[in-house]
Amino acid sequence: MMILSKIISLLFPNKCLNCFKYTNSNYLLCDNCYGALNIHTNFFCPNCNLKINSLNQKHNCNFNTYNFNLVIYCMDYKNNIVKNLIHKFKYQKISCIKPTIKQILGTSLSKHQSYFKHNKYIVVPVPLHKYKQRSRGFNQSEIISNLISQIINIKTYNNILIRFKNNPPQANQTNALKRQENAKNIFKINENQKHLIKNKNIILVDDVFTTGSTLNECAKILKQNNANNIIVICLAK
Repeated sequence: MMILSKIISLLFPNKCLNCFKYTNSNYLLCDNCYGALNIHTNFFCPNCNLKINSLNQKHNCNFNTYNFNLVIYCMDYKNNIVKNLIHKFKYQKISCIKPTIKQILGTSLSKHQSYFKHNKYIVVPVPLHKYKQRSRGFNQSEIISNLISQIINIKTYNNILIRFKNNPPQANQTNALKRQENAKNIFKINENQKHLIKNKNIILVDDVFTTGSTLNECAKILKQNNANNIIVICLAK
């Protein structure tokens, strides 16, 4: 199988999704474009934006805007290569982009893996409404969560949170207040799985962090059902 894969890659090499040059690898970004991503390996306080270099670092924030403790966003969404990568992953259903995303996540999480393993974390993706997921064919946050699970060897639970309201897309909301209102009361806990989060630390996963309204609403529901610390991982902000 491996030999066949190598023969196929030689006959039909991948092209970079950004500059369209041949990549000579399983990744869909060439070395130059990948090097321009500026991948972050540190976390941030979502309230005061303080850089957190280690998850063992003590930080008592005076603000209390979010229901989660820290956030890591692997890349900067203002980077056009990042926008292009996420758009093709999310809307053009390019499934072979997963190895590239896994490489990015692995780089970003490389120095934090042992922390997650020893602190009773589970991985929970932000859910889509069932109609939206049926239309798209997949939930991008579930894919990212499963890749994170492979990297840090912690289980993903895809059905703990349920999106029971099919609200309009957050991308269509023009400001932070409208995003906050649009995300309000659209999630509930899966009663059959709520025991899985009791006294557990949660890695909450989404593709893009904009204002954090959707993630904050998810974190609120998890906290109401006895989750402990909640850390957010996103591909970009």
